[in-house]
Amino acid sequence: MNSYLKTVIAGAAIACAATSVRAQVFSDSFAYADGEIATVSGGAWSVSTAGTALNVAGGAAVINQGDLVAGRETVAHSLSTPFTTVGNSVAYYGFKATWTALPIGNTGSYFSDVSGSTLLYGRVGADVQGAAAGKFRIAVANANWNAANSVEFPTDLSLNVQYKVVVKYDLATQQTTLWVDPSSEASASVTAIDAPAGVQQSIGGINLRQGRSTGNTTAPGVILIDDLSVATSFGKLTVVPEPGEYAAMFAGGLVAYGLFMRRKASR
Repeated sequence: MNSYLKTVIAGAAIACAATSVRAQVFSDSFAYADGEIATVSGGAWSVSTAGTALNVAGGAAVINQGDLVAGRETVAHSLSTPFTTVGNSVAYYGFKATWTALPIGNTGSYFSDVSGSTLLYGRVGADVQGAAAGKFRIAVANANWNAANSVEFPTDLSLNVQYKVVVKYDLATQQTTLWVDPSSEASASVTAIDAPAGVQQSIGGINLRQGRSTGNTTAPGVILIDDLSVATSFGKLTVVPEPGEYAAMFAGGLVAYGLFMRRKASR
C-alpha cells in the first residue's frame, strides 16, 4: 500500500471515529407502487390495527383521516436496532408532511408515534385549537392525546405546503420534543408536558396511524408523509449533516493533508 493511500485512510478513520456513534436506523422514501402499504412495501410495513387501508399514492404514505369515519388501518415498522434506556436511549424520527385537508375539531388527533411492546410514546399530531381560520398546527404529546396534554408548535401552517417534522423521544426522561422546519437541533422547539406512559419499555417500532381522538370527535386531517427516517441523532435525519459532523470530516482531512505533506517533505 503506497504512502498516499495510507494517509487518506488515516484521515478517513479519524473522521469516521468521530461520527460513527451516530447512525440512521431506518429510512423510507415510500417509492412503492400505489396501493396498501402493508402489501406494496415488501414487508417493510405491517398492519397493527386492521381496517380500511393506509395507502401509498404518488410516492407518499397517505394518512386519510380528514373525516370522522371509523375503522381505518394503523401500520408499523419494526426497527432493526431498538432504543433502550441503556445505550441508544434517545430516539429521533422525522419526515416531510403535506396536509391536503385540515384537522377536525380543536384537539385534532395524532398520526405517528414510536412504540414499545405494549405502550406508545412520542405522539405527533395536528390540531386547529390555536390556529387562525383555515390554518392548523402540529402538536406533540408524551403518552395521551387530548387538549390538556398536547403541546402545539406555535406556528400557523397552511394546506398543500410541505413541512419538515422532527421528533426526539428521550427514554431516560420520557419526554418528547418537536421541531417544525428546523435548520439544526438548536432551532425553536416545544416539549410535551403530559405524564409518561408508564414504565419505559425498549422502543422497537415506528407507527403511522389513521384514527380519531376526544371521544371520536376529532381527527388529524389528510396528510402525505414522505422521507421518513429514524436515527440516533438529529443530524442523521437530514440530507445535510450536522455542523459537528462537517467539523469531524474537515479535521480528518487536515490530518490526512498534514501527514501527506510531512511525508513529501522528508523525501
